[in-house]
Amino acid sequence: MKSTQTVLLDTNVILRFFREDQPQHVGHVRKLFQEAEKGMISCYIDPVVLAEVIWTLTSFYKVNRSEITTKLEMLLAQQWTVNEHKQTFFSALHQYQETSLDYIDCWLLAVSQEHNIPIETFDKKLKVRSLHI
Repeated sequence: MKSTQTVLLDTNVILRFFREDQPQHVGHVRKLFQEAEKGMISCYIDPVVLAEVIWTLTSFYKVNRSEITTKLEMLLAQQWTVNEHKQTFFSALHQYQETSLDYIDCWLLAVSQEHNIPIETFDKKLKVRSLHI
């Protein structure tokens, strides 16, 4: 059985897919994802890349949390996206949509819950939220 090649997605690839704002790159991204859907490749999404995607969409493009969460959950739900932290991603995205915390704080909450470890922080909003897990 032939093993599937895995490619590491950079932030700009995911942004072009969602924004469709640079035609010269959108076609390449669509082709890449079509190959993934056919099982020819899988796409690895690193936690740092996901955080940068969220930061860029909120800070630069002013996209709301709900839209970001919906799009990223759809992407991460694909069998061809791989990452050993998928469940943590989903948990962090859920908290990101439901709270006013920054995504990184939501990531820390998700990791804290997953591993049952407390968060040490000076951030009052994060500290209060972490006490309820």
